[in-house]
Amino acid sequence: MAILDGVELTLIEKAIKGMPLPERLNLADIAELWTDNEREREIYRDAMLLACKAGKLKCEIDKEEAFFSDFVFYHPLEEYWGLTTTANDFLSWLESQGEPKPIACLLTKWWGGEQPEPSESPLATKTNNEMGLSGLLKAPQKQDYWFDLIDDMTREFYITHNKKPNETQAWGQLCTTPPAGYFVTACPAKDKYHEDYLEMPGQKPLSRSAFTKRWAKYNADNT
Repeated sequence: MAILDGVELTLIEKAIKGMPLPERLNLADIAELWTDNEREREIYRDAMLLACKAGKLKCEIDKEEAFFSDFVFYHPLEEYWGLTTTANDFLSWLESQGEPKPIACLLTKWWGGEQPEPSESPLATKTNNEMGLSGLLKAPQKQDYWFDLIDDMTREFYITHNKKPNETQAWGQLCTTPPAGYFVTACPAKDKYHEDYLEMPGQKPLSRSAFTKRWAKYNADNT
């Protein structure tokens, strides 16, 4: 847009106006374009940082930004500012984790995708398990992403141990090694939550007691 030549715009403003985005974005910028929910941004930043450190997401250090280790006082986002990746490497990482491309968010402008009307959440793109239901649980009439997660976990446990998990094993599996692609975070009891709970971007938290009720329903007449 010629009238904006010389005007300094934020990445969000550039994406909204359909202007080209940089070839490389840092992890903080990616999260900002991915969602406007601050908690989800925090989850995405941490997921990308862990993937980068594990060598699953190919990143490069931005020497102009990555000075966080030289200072006693630093901004909490400096570590994310200092690591950059390309759209291709970002999408390759998502694919390797079984996660579909984000939709209904400004981040799609990075690789030239369209921005469809938002549905529930940029992350919540699946309407069912991509592999199909495991058949190990009694599916509720109205399935949600928590059921998808629990069903996938049950499938993985069964494949590994040749039996279904009991309730305690199922909760422990979800807290420690949940199925890939869901970005689940296990949280200890705090504030208004008086028991441990799980968080998933775009979904209401799942408490331990709520999981117990779900597990009982999913296994009714299906043991």
